[in-house]
Parts: sequence; C-alpha cells; structure tokens
Amino acid sequence: MRFVVGRPESKPSEFTQLGSEFLTEAKSADENQAGKSSRAKGVTEEVTRSALFLRLFALFIAAVISVPASWIGIVVQLVLAISSAYLLVSEQARKFVNNHPTILILDAVLLLVAAGLSGGSFVIVVMISALLIGVWTKPLLGGVIMVGLTLGYLAIDRSENQQLFSAALLMLWWVGYAINQAGVAERESRQVLRSAVTEAVTSAERNRLARQLHDTLAKSLQAINMTATALPAIMANNPAAVKVYAAELSELSVGAIAEARALISQLRREPDSRSLADLLNQLCDDYRQRNSFELELVVTDQHSSAADELVRYELFMVASEAMENIQRHAKASQVQLILRSTDSHIELIITDNGVGFSADRREQAEAEGHFGLRGIAERVAQIGGVVELHSAPGKGTQLRAAAPWRGLVEVSEDDAGTNVDSRRQRSNAPWHSDAA
Repeated sequence: MRFVVGRPESKPSEFTQLGSEFLTEAKSADENQAGKSSRAKGVTEEVTRSALFLRLFALFIAAVISVPASWIGIVVQLVLAISSAYLLVSEQARKFVNNHPTILILDAVLLLVAAGLSGGSFVIVVMISALLIGVWTKPLLGGVIMVGLTLGYLAIDRSENQQLFSAALLMLWWVGYAINQAGVAERESRQVLRSAVTEAVTSAERNRLARQLHDTLAKSLQAINMTATALPAIMANNPAAVKVYAAELSELSVGAIAEARALISQLRREPDSRSLADLLNQLCDDYRQRNSFELELVVTDQHSSAADELVRYELFMVASEAMENIQRHAKASQVQLILRSTDSHIELIITDNGVGFSADRREQAEAEGHFGLRGIAERVAQIGGVVELHSAPGKGTQLRAAAPWRGLVEVSEDDAGTNVDSRRQRSNAPWHSDAA
C-alpha cells in the first residue's frame, strides 16, 4: 500500500476522469498476462490435446500406408479421424468424454474394426489411445477397456514382440492414469489453498471487529459511564448543569446505539450472489438516508458479478469502511464511488472533498491505535490487490483499490466436473499508478 501525500488527481466534479492512467497500465499488464493464461492450463489438458493431435496424425499415416479393403473400413477410419479432430478443437467435447468415459468402449471397438479391415498397422494409434484411456477413465473401467483392446489387437496383428507391445500398452495406460491423478491432486491442493485463504480472512475479520469495538462502542460506553457516574456530584454542587450533562448523556447514548447497529450490520453481511455494483448501490442508499452529503455511484463495469465471491465481499467491505471514515471524519459535502474493470482486474475509486489529512496525521492515528486505513490495505492484499491513497489537509481524499477478478486463487472454467484445473496462485496486481 502506498500513501501518497498531495492533491487528489481531480475534484469531485471531474470523477469521470479518475483512474484513466491507472486503468491504462492495468490493461497493458492484462495483455501481457493473456499470453500466459493459455500456458497456465493444467498438465492433464496439455497432454490430452497433444495425444489427440498425435492420434489424428497417426490415423492419417495409417490410411496412407494401407488403404482399407472395403468401404466400411474407410468409413470407420473417417469416423475415428473426425472424432479425434473434434475432440482436439472442442473443449466441450473433451469435457463430455471426461464425464462419460464409457463412450471410450465404442472408440476401442472402432479401433479394432478399422485395424481388422484395413490390413494396415495401427500400432501407434492403439498406443496413443491407451494413453488417452488412462487420462479419461478410472482404473476399473480403464482396465476392462485395455484388456479388450490389447487382446483384440493382438488377435488381429500377429507380429513378433507381442509381449513387448502388451507391456508398452499397459505402461502408457498407467502413465495416462498418473497424469489424471496429478490433475486431481493439483485441483485438491488449490481447494485447500482457497479454504486456507478464506479461513485467514475470517480470522482477520474477527480481529478487525474486535479493534473496531474497542475504538467505537467501548469508548462511547466508557464516556457514558463516566458522565453517569459524575451526575450525582454535579447535581449536589451545580444543579443547573445537570440538564447540560443529561443532554450530553442522551447524545452519547444515541451515538452508541448507532455504532452498535453499524457493527451488527457488518456482522450480518455475508457474500452473496449479487454483483458488487448491486451491493455498492445498496450501501450508497443506506448512507444517503443517514447523511446530508451528496453521494454518487458511477458504475462503468457491467460484469462485476463475475468476480470471485471473496473479492466482491472484500471490496464491498473496503467501500463500507471508507464510507464510515468519511462519515466520521471527512466533513465532506460531495462523495463519489466509481466501479470499473479491465479484463482481469476490478477497480474501486472513492473520492471526497472533505478536510483531508497529512501523512503525519495518519501516522499519529495509527500510533493511537486507529488502524482503519491499514486494515483496508490488508483487506485488499488478502485478495491479491493493491491500494493507493491520496490526501492532503483541506484537499479531500481519494482511495483507489484494485484486485484480480479471482483474488489470490484463480479458478478456471475447467474446474466444474473435469480433471483439468488451471488454478494458480496470484500475486499482487502487476501494475502501479503514478503518484499524485
């Protein structure tokens, strides 16, 4: 997190210009990350596609070397070639086979029919198919298919070294199964990592609420207790002042009730299926009802619902804490929230025209045990993002937070029901904006 002391980059009336350079650098980084994204696919997917390509090539070679004796053989080879090509180019087709591996029994039968009718050598095709059977099936089903495929092909092709060929088939099948298990282990490790991140965030949230209870409600209750304790002595010595102290006590009680309700509201907040734009809109409506300052929400992103649940929650809590700070300390008449995004990052900008503060004042607040701004930075860091703060006395404050859509753990579309998982750990956003 960088705290930059100086004039915010623009006034509240110029909010549509906020963060343009910030997003330009993010988009440039996104283009660099786009090429890396395809390479981040799991090893299972890469092996599967490579094997399908080799199988298609081997089918072509087999057809050239030995043309099938009948039209049935030609049709069967065409079916095998077309299915291999379709599986190679279609992710949905590979997912279907992965979810319905029994279809590989039909593929094995077609292989044996083509080998028997063509009179050509299908050794390479069968060996590559053994690898794919290992990748796509569980041991029991894969073992049954492999026994049938091996015995059937040995009955057709009575060449020498049949024992070596059988051993090679079994070895390739087992290699395919090992690759499958590596993908499963990778997916499970990413799930464990994600659970650990969520648990860490939950623990940090409890600690933050404890600090906030101490900074707000506990101090208000302490003040109420001190005033109430002093009332008997004031009544005995200066009865006329009792009314003033009673009014102060009432005001403190109202403030304590408001603080308690705010904390209860935060405790009830849970990540849900709504987009971040909807959550921020509700937040703004709540603050408009309780405050006199002008509050505007600008949403230039229409896809924030695609963000990870934890990312949406943390950015929403950042906005909540920032708005609470503005309400308590900023004395602002204009506040604006901007939600925008790039292909891989989501950005939140909050600007007010309040009293602002200096770096010295921020350090003093932290020395006194107030860690609101530091807590915001920690929240965003937990989801792999960065925060910038620009403020100066009398110049207002601008807070900018941005994070990857998927936070620290990115989940690929392959995660649902497949053996392919391209999750990876994400570091802080690979871009920085210029200081004001």
